[in-house]
Amino acid sequence: MDDGTTTSNRLGGLFSLIFICYLIALFFFEIELTNSTTANIIIGAIGAWLFYLLIYLYSDPWSKKVRQKNKTIQNKRFQNKKKGTVQSVEEFTKEILKLKTEKFKLPKKIVEWGIRYPTISDKKVDEFIQWVHKLKSSDPRLKIINSIFKQSKKPELSSVDLSTTFYETTYTRGFLNSDKIDGRVDVFSVVKNSGSFNMSFNSNELDNKDEFQQKIRDIIISLEYDYFDWSDDYFDSMDWESSVSDECYLSESKQLIPYEKYSEIIDTFDQDDPTDGGDTILIELAPELSNASFHINGNKLIFKESEKAKLVTLLMATLKPQVFKKIKERI
Repeated sequence: MDDGTTTSNRLGGLFSLIFICYLIALFFFEIELTNSTTANIIIGAIGAWLFYLLIYLYSDPWSKKVRQKNKTIQNKRFQNKKKGTVQSVEEFTKEILKLKTEKFKLPKKIVEWGIRYPTISDKKVDEFIQWVHKLKSSDPRLKIINSIFKQSKKPELSSVDLSTTFYETTYTRGFLNSDKIDGRVDVFSVVKNSGSFNMSFNSNELDNKDEFQQKIRDIIISLEYDYFDWSDDYFDSMDWESSVSDECYLSESKQLIPYEKYSEIIDTFDQDDPTDGGDTILIELAPELSNASFHINGNKLIFKESEKAKLVTLLMATLKPQVFKKIKERI
C-alpha cells in the first residue's frame, strides 16, 4: 500500500528529471523562455521545486496522519458534547487558575547574550590572596601560585582539561487539542534536557590568538555564571543524555497545568505547524572541577568545586595584565 512517501519520492524524481531535460533543451537546442540564460535556469529550477513541493505537501503521510487525528478528535468531541462531558475553554482555564499552581519564570541568573568577562574587584583580589595564604605548605599549588606572581610578566595558560554538564531549557508554543475541551487552549511547553560536552583545549593546537582567547572566555564565563553563550564550536562533542523535565503552562497566565489535567489529550501541541519549533531560552552549565586540570606556566593545577571563584580570578590574571599586576602588588 502507498503511504504517500513512495508517491512523493517518485514525483520528486520525475520533476528532477524534467528540470534536467529543461537544461538540456536550454543548452543544446537553445529553447529559451527569456533572453537571459541565468534567468532561464532560475525559472526552471523554481518551477520544478514549487511543483514538487506542492505535490509533496499534498501526499505527505505525516500531514495526512495529522488531519486524520484531528478529524478523530472532532468526532469524539461531538459525541462527548452529547454526553455533557465537554468543558469550554473558559471553564478549563478557570479550573486551572483555581488550582493556583506555580507560574513559569525564567531563572533569575539568566543573563543577556554576549555577556562580558567578570569584573575582578579589589574584594575578589583580597579573597584570592587570603585563600593562597591559607593553603597548606604541603599543597603543591602554594609554590606554583607564589612563583606565578613573583615573575614580571603575566602567566600563560597553555591547556585546559575540563568537561561540563549542561541543562538546556526549550520553550515551545502550542495548544491543547482535546476531545474533552470545546476549543483550543493556547499553551507553551518548557522542556529541560541534560547532557555533557568537552571544553578542553591545548593552545598549541589552536589556529590563532583570537581562538585561544575565545576558549578561555567560554570557560571563565561558564565557571563564573554557570551559563553558556551558545556556540557551535562545541556541538560535535555534546552528548545528550536525558530529559530532566517536560511541563505545560497556560499561555496567558503562565500557570502550570498539572499533568493529570492533560494526560488524556490526543494531540498535545500544534502539529499543524511543524516549523513552529522550540526556542532555546537558556543553557545552564555545571563544570566538573573534580576531574579538571589547568596548565599554567607549564604547571598542572587542580581546583575543588568550592574554589571555583579563586580559579576564575587566577584565569583572569592569565588574560588581563591589570588583574595580574593587582594581585602581584598585594600578595
